[in-house]
Amino acid sequence: MPPVDKRCGYTVAFTIRNEQLQILIFAAKENMDALQYEYLIRVAHQCEQDDAYGANAAIYRQMDYAFDILSDNHWGNRSQDKESNFRNKFTTVKFFVSDALKAAANKICYEATAEETETLDRFIAALQSPDFFDKHQLDCMIAQSIDILKENGFSNT
Repeated sequence: MPPVDKRCGYTVAFTIRNEQLQILIFAAKENMDALQYEYLIRVAHQCEQDDAYGANAAIYRQMDYAFDILSDNHWGNRSQDKESNFRNKFTTVKFFVSDALKAAANKICYEATAEETETLDRFIAALQSPDFFDKHQLDCMIAQSIDILKENGFSNT
């Protein structure tokens, strides 16, 4: 039976022998995460691609790249430098996501259910924590936040 990787509700199955397929699947998943990040910010701020709000998938991709090289022993930098680089990029992403969630929460506070507003408030609190550096949890927060915004009539126009 092939190994299964479950991330944020997505199931990716692959065989060990077909390594090229595995790389393509993960590359598509990582690009989808970056596009979800940009979509969340564009929907929350009702803007187009804009670096002022952080609505640019390239910002997420830089963080994702820094995350990937954390465990790469062939990368030339010291592990402290790689960790510092990742934390800097992650802090930028979590700032923009937190800012977008605050804007969205203010816009949907009267239409959303109590559970939805509590979820967004919980995400905002977690993102504002100086100790939060969990990329997988951030990806899940982004996906769930998009679902909440869609349920409350938000779309990127």
